[in-house]
Amino acid sequence: MFDILNYFFGILFLMLYLLSFLPRRYSLPKTSFFCMVTIILDTLAYAWKIIYSDGFGGINIVITVMQILLIQGTVFLVSRNRDARDLFIGLSASNYVMAGGIAGGVAFVYTGNMEKSLFIAFAVHLGLLLLLIFRIRRTYQLVLQQTNKGWLRLCLIPAMFYGTFCIIVYLPVFLDRKPQNIPVVFCLLFTMMVSYIIILSQARQDFEHGKIMEQNAVLESYQKGLELECEAIEEAEQKLMVLRHDLRHYASAVYVLLEQEEYGEAKKLIRELSGEIQEGKLKRYCENPTLNSVLCSLAAKAEDFGEKVQITAAVPREIALSTMELAAVTANLLENAINFVRNKEPEKRRVSLLLRYEQGLLIVETVNSCEEYEKPDIDLDGVIPDSGEKDGHGLGLKGVAAFVRKYGAQFDSYYGEGLFTIRILVDVREKVRG
Repeated sequence: MFDILNYFFGILFLMLYLLSFLPRRYSLPKTSFFCMVTIILDTLAYAWKIIYSDGFGGINIVITVMQILLIQGTVFLVSRNRDARDLFIGLSASNYVMAGGIAGGVAFVYTGNMEKSLFIAFAVHLGLLLLLIFRIRRTYQLVLQQTNKGWLRLCLIPAMFYGTFCIIVYLPVFLDRKPQNIPVVFCLLFTMMVSYIIILSQARQDFEHGKIMEQNAVLESYQKGLELECEAIEEAEQKLMVLRHDLRHYASAVYVLLEQEEYGEAKKLIRELSGEIQEGKLKRYCENPTLNSVLCSLAAKAEDFGEKVQITAAVPREIALSTMELAAVTANLLENAINFVRNKEPEKRRVSLLLRYEQGLLIVETVNSCEEYEKPDIDLDGVIPDSGEKDGHGLGLKGVAAFVRKYGAQFDSYYGEGLFTIRILVDVREKVRG
């Protein structure tokens, strides 16, 4: 009876651990219901093994495997992620509850008192759960927010601990028949707890370092956007200075022609002056002045290299995200596309930009000509190319990655029919409604 109740406490606190650490897919009452069903089924399976099974026979192994699948299946059922991160949490939970179960079992071996032993098991379970909640849960949650890559390898850590526990506690005989292993078990438990704290603390430091790097990338994007806007303003001011200088000469010439009643020549001169004024104006791609000035600057640079950029933009003056960040990301992507085709033959150069924002939905899409053997491999979740790489699409991608993560955007890149496309989709409708 003690073994069954001791196991019941273990599975109960395992589910409490999952409720405390898992990002839930369902509401708390619904998740609790699933956990309670698992507790009942798993405890009944264990009770059947204790009452009707003997030793490590085939049926015992089958039931144990079914119990493992039931617990891990519950983890994946109630979790929002449903990936290797959930497997890591499930295996860690199984390790955590072994401490209370072993403590209760050792107490029962030495005292023979079921009530006191169960109390000790309950106290160890509760104490460890509260320690983990207050000590590492916040770090745990921060680490879980990172990319889901690499977690399958991390699962080896709790799996190895669990396997070691089972060998020491259950093989070749149960722990109550080899009490000399009890100190080893508790040393291993302590080592496991310390290992988890160290690993998660290091992971949190890496996460915070990554956030700092992303913030730096955003600041670099701000700087780039400001530089492009300043260049556009400076170019417009220079044209205005030239126009002011020429305006005095045009006015004098028109005055003389009017005095001489050369009205046709005066009109011709005024039309010429009007044309120069129109050429001095910034082309209007969209209503947003910051984005428009950046687009004008990049289009002018492309024309200096003999490249024609097709720009389709529709962005209002006020948008529900940082205009400067959007300008910098757009500039990075468009500049990369321009650089990518720069060394191609003129008739093979093709660059286009689609930039559209409407009611909280944003699309940024660049398309450039590209041969299949030239297509870059871009993965914002993995290793991001540094700005010093020769590949044109390596430039500024750290800023793009920071933008994508900040706004939870969808990033996609693909090749087809001689064209390479990068597309970013952002949904900030909740901010618009707020």
